[in-house]
Amino acid sequence: MREQNEKDVQAKKREEERRRGKEKMEVTRVDHGRSVFRFQDIRVDERVGEDGRGRAGVGARYGIPHQDRKKGQIKIPTRVE
Repeated sequence: MREQNEKDVQAKKREEERRRGKEKMEVTRVDHGRSVFRFQDIRVDERVGEDGRGRAGVGARYGIPHQDRKKGQIKIPTRVE
């Protein structure tokens, strides 16, 4: 039992190291003294969905407006389920 646990731990460590190595290859780091900028290439069409508003998209983090801010949108619930 203990040997199996050690094998599992070692496998998890190897997987984590492999993932970190892959991440380092994909991310470009630019060091400017006080800050470090990290750039990663992404394919927008795969990650954001058909309407371009997916959670994995860049706009979800950097200022994409919500639909409820549009003029004419109903902002209060009309029914309760």
